[in-house]
Amino acid sequence: MAQAAASSVNKEMEISMERLSTGKRINGASDDAAGVAIASRLSSEIRGTNQAIRNAMDGQALIDTAEGAHVEIESLLQRMRELSVQSANDTNNATDRANLQSELNALTDEINRISTVTTWAGQNLLTGTGGNNSDGTFKIQVGSQTSASDLITATINSMSAASLGVGSGNAVASATAASISAVGGNVIQVAGEAVSGDVFTFDLNGDTFAITIGTINDSGDIAYTFTQKTGSTSVDSSGGTFDTGSAADILGDTASVIAAVLNEAASGGGMNGMTATAAADGSVTITQSSTVTAANFNDGASADSGDGVVSVNGNTTTIKFPSGGLGGLAAGDEFNFTIEGTTVRFTDDANDQYDGTDLTGYIAGLQAQVDASTGLKGYTVSVNSGGGDDLIIDITRTTTIENLSTSNAAATSALDITSSSSARTAIGLLDTAIQSVNSQRASLGAISNRLDNTVSNLTNISNNLTAGRGRIEDADFAAETTSLAKSQILQQASTAMLAQANASKQNVLSLLQG
Repeated sequence: MAQAAASSVNKEMEISMERLSTGKRINGASDDAAGVAIASRLSSEIRGTNQAIRNAMDGQALIDTAEGAHVEIESLLQRMRELSVQSANDTNNATDRANLQSELNALTDEINRISTVTTWAGQNLLTGTGGNNSDGTFKIQVGSQTSASDLITATINSMSAASLGVGSGNAVASATAASISAVGGNVIQVAGEAVSGDVFTFDLNGDTFAITIGTINDSGDIAYTFTQKTGSTSVDSSGGTFDTGSAADILGDTASVIAAVLNEAASGGGMNGMTATAAADGSVTITQSSTVTAANFNDGASADSGDGVVSVNGNTTTIKFPSGGLGGLAAGDEFNFTIEGTTVRFTDDANDQYDGTDLTGYIAGLQAQVDASTGLKGYTVSVNSGGGDDLIIDITRTTTIENLSTSNAAATSALDITSSSSARTAIGLLDTAIQSVNSQRASLGAISNRLDNTVSNLTNISNNLTAGRGRIEDADFAAETTSLAKSQILQQASTAMLAQANASKQNVLSLLQG
């Protein structure tokens, strides 16, 4: 019993000494199985929160750097406006205005230089191409989790002279204006490079398509939207993304986007059987199939008179109905067939009965049914009389491309203050540019102030999380020193009792001595 007590007390003393030496109540999972898991989770949140504090402060420094550059650009714009007001006055002659123009040009160049060289850790801040997605959007991780609330997004638009409308160039990016044209009956040709904001329109088989090139999305792809209309009725309005592999906001592979749109329209039932393929030369080739199945002819009594024979020759699909089908046509007779999954049904009426010579009514009726079927575009129907009163329906694939045009993103011109009238025009443009700079400065200032509050809140969260974790895993020194003293006293007592117990057994040995 003394030996067992000594062993137990020794273990308790070792636990107390371990906790006092490490400062931790939990030194292994056996100390507190649930507490280990909770403390580990709190440690993740604390470390993540502390890093989020540093992220917020870095983000604030980035924003303040960009905002400081805005101050310089605004100062340049103010001077440019001052020069424009001066040039508008007719006390200046041509030489005076030429000198004013020279200074204005130098100021424009300085705006472009500042927008190009203002960087943070190697990332451009004022070109509209900064951030992970190269679109000027900077996402600051200010939380330890992955929800949208753990991100603060700051968008810094391009501050180049062209973007502000006071310098020559494209407001989005320097690129050759894109164009679109038709080549033959089924080929669309795209030239040049599209930029964000370009709109392509064209008519295909009677439907109107409008494709708008968007901006780079979160995945680093160019976004696009398109609308498909039949007359004034919207057939589809959708969008998607396309991986360009090119510079930000410049779409060099516009043909692939157009092909993707057309294939989406086909897959959605807008133009059954259509396939668009883009080539490296910027062309989009449109092909159209006309797979016909389930051809059938019924008389007015709905009696099945047999299936038609389907054959394909080049671009023409032919349905040949059973012998005698033509001669027996009368009101109420029906023939139906399926093109690319869409069933076309035509029922003869009293006005279109075949009289042995005229098939005009049947041709018009069949074409109307094909045109009215959703998804069937670009098919021409003709009806012929075959030998032996056969009825032959020819379905020919046609592709009609019309009314192609491009609306390019607006480009800007350099300011001209060499005349009184042009100087007054420049004043208006500079007012707009100054307003744009001030609006972005206000936005950046608001985010910078917001990050101050974010850091304060995160610091409070980190402090309280740390305190909570301490209550779970930190040792209570008062309790542990008391426990250690108790264990040491008990250890000494148990050791003494063990010695006494061993000594008492010596009496037995004395009986054995002789």
